[in-house]
Amino acid sequence: MLDILQQKLLSWSPDKANQFFNNMPRFLPFTGRIWEMAPTGYFLYDSTYSAYFDYNGQTYSILLGDVSANYTNKQVLSDYATANNLISIEKPTLIQTVSIYNVQYTYVEEIRPYGSLGIGLINITLVPNITPAERLSMIITVFNDAKLQLQTISTACGRKDYSTQLDMYENIYYDPGTQKYFLVGNFCADMTDGSAIFDQYISKLQSGL
Repeated sequence: MLDILQQKLLSWSPDKANQFFNNMPRFLPFTGRIWEMAPTGYFLYDSTYSAYFDYNGQTYSILLGDVSANYTNKQVLSDYATANNLISIEKPTLIQTVSIYNVQYTYVEEIRPYGSLGIGLINITLVPNITPAERLSMIITVFNDAKLQLQTISTACGRKDYSTQLDMYENIYYDPGTQKYFLVGNFCADMTDGSAIFDQYISKLQSGL
């Protein structure tokens, strides 16, 4: 899979992205990423990132730079969460640095906890027949639960800090088979005391900002 992802990464170009998006203007980060469907999953890639997501919950990714420490932290947190029946965390099973044309990348293989990719929280909150108040209540409840459990896991692993990078829409997923939430992604990029940031985020949600 590493070779395939490397080929995808090197095949990306601004012209290819423009063609893929029919020359639609794009200004936000990551809006040049191309996706391709496969029989059992899909690819997502640009010039700095390449990944394959299998519907069985296995993911493979190449990320720019040496971010192996982030994924090692995530591996420790995932193991502790599993052993103590806390909120499940996608687990890295292989972490290695690679060089592509003398540029350093990190290759990571991971497995999600319930044998599926799950559904992102943003998709769950956009289902019809949910009032704005119900949607906000669900978001805050799930986000606070994930925040508190991640803080518990981090502290128990010998850390007095936890991720300030946890994003409810990018990092919190739902498995419909088990009806449980779990965490995915590179949310260990900035491990520090995030309590104030979390509280400010929730406060803004509650005020409707």
